[in-house]
Amino acid sequence: MKIKKKILFIINPISGVGRKKTIEKKIFRKLDHAIFDYEISYSQYPHHAAVISKEASEKGFDIVVAVGGDGSANDVARGLVNTNTIMGLIPVGSGNGLAHHLKIPTRTCCPAREYPAGDAI
Repeated sequence: MKIKKKILFIINPISGVGRKKTIEKKIFRKLDHAIFDYEISYSQYPHHAAVISKEASEKGFDIVVAVGGDGSANDVARGLVNTNTIMGLIPVGSGNGLAHHLKIPTRTCCPAREYPAGDAI
C-alpha cells in the first residue's frame, strides 16, 4: 500500500478578489484523493502563514500550498526555508506578480502545471 502525501493548503482569506469562496470546493474536486491527504488552514493575521507553514513542516506535511497573493507566497516560503517540505502556490491575489513571473496559471479552474517534486523553479 502506497503512503499518501500530506498537503496543507494555507488560505489567506483577505487577499485577492474574492475567489477564495469557491477554492475549498475546487481543491476537493481537483485533488487526487488516492495519493493525497489534505488539510486547509486559514491565516488569521499578518505573517501568520509563515508560522503555519513552519509548523506544518515540523508536523511532517510533504507539501504546503499558499493560496493567496505574493504576500502569502512570501510568508509560506519564509516558513519553509531550510526544510525539505515542497511549496506550492495557487495564485488568487489581486496582482499575482510571482505567479506571472514563474508562468504559473492564475485561473484556479484549470489544473496547475505539474513540476517534478523538489525541482527549483
